[in-house]
Amino acid sequence: NETRTIDRSTYYQWPETIEHIRSLQPDAVIFSDAGPDIRWVGNERGIAAPTTWYTLDTQGRYPGYSPPGYDPEQDLGPGQPQGLQWVPPEADVSIRPGWFYHPEEDDQVKDGLQLLDLYYKSVGRGANLLLNLPPDHRGLIHERDIRALQEFRRLREQLDRNQITSEASVRVSSGSDCAAVLNDNLDRFWQADLNDPNPWLQLDFANPVVFDHIVLQEAIQCGQRIAGWQVELAAADDWQTIATGTTVGHKRIIALPSSLHAHRLRFRFTTAGPGMAVNHLSLSSTRT
Repeated sequence: NETRTIDRSTYYQWPETIEHIRSLQPDAVIFSDAGPDIRWVGNERGIAAPTTWYTLDTQGRYPGYSPPGYDPEQDLGPGQPQGLQWVPPEADVSIRPGWFYHPEEDDQVKDGLQLLDLYYKSVGRGANLLLNLPPDHRGLIHERDIRALQEFRRLREQLDRNQITSEASVRVSSGSDCAAVLNDNLDRFWQADLNDPNPWLQLDFANPVVFDHIVLQEAIQCGQRIAGWQVELAAADDWQTIATGTTVGHKRIIALPSSLHAHRLRFRFTTAGPGMAVNHLSLSSTRT
């Protein structure tokens, strides 16, 4: 008949615990709302913030604790552009309503389209996606969950299978090796000059192409520097803006509401730190 409390900042000996993990598994990724390697996104819906910074100020935070009165979704989700630590977000969600298996929820499994939407709102916003798959009473993944995963895979693979960017030629505002954005080697990248105030990248096609998805990846080995972008499509003698956004990070997936035709496509980085870099850009058509 009493209430006992502990000092969570010291009781679990987090510095010693982390050091012990590092000694046993140097490549392990340690997760909590304070990192140190990857942070909780602030919700359990599998949704990252539309603006996602990988940097966070972890001073005064430790696993299970953050400053009083903070909103985790508004704090941990977006991160902090001036944060001192590199702690990317992980978006966690279950394929079922809860984290454990219940037979009465067999008809409530998220289907392939729902999982794809979560993929766009997590990985497609620069976060990592952690999808929970609870084993059933047999110790196996239930057949309905497996069918949903197979459909999710089929839909996701369309983004890669129907890429059309290889047909493009590339022009940029400054910098070199701009063709690097069209290959899958993420060690190569195009980097704008440090004194380029308005970086842009343009794709030109000999023949019109049809697309409904754009995947843009920032070369984060150079840091996360893109804070604003817009995509423009050449229409007659003018440019028409078809999409805008803020951060890019490891990956930004732009799912367009309908298919578009283009001879030329331009990416303007409207807010970006000096030396911003891109290592992958692709267009795909999932409706063909």
